[in-house]
Amino acid sequence: QAEDPVAILAQLNQLPNVPEDTPAEPVLAIADRAQRTWDADSYFLVDRADQVEIAWFQEKPELPLLGRLILLMRPKRILDENYTRELWQVDE
Repeated sequence: QAEDPVAILAQLNQLPNVPEDTPAEPVLAIADRAQRTWDADSYFLVDRADQVEIAWFQEKPELPLLGRLILLMRPKRILDENYTRELWQVDE
């Protein structure tokens, strides 16, 4: 239902409120540029020093909001790496 969606590739360890020991892992962030009204329950894309960042604000920020984050996806994980090495199991 996004009016003006945009996708951004980011690293998981660069996102706000992530534990320090989080490994670098690519994530896909989807934001709706049409939703620029501040809400304390949402993360937003902001322009900080000519860099686009994802941030959360407890109070209405002075920075211009570029869009509200609506989805954050991690790549699919294969729990058993050895499972895919046997050809007869890959076809399933």
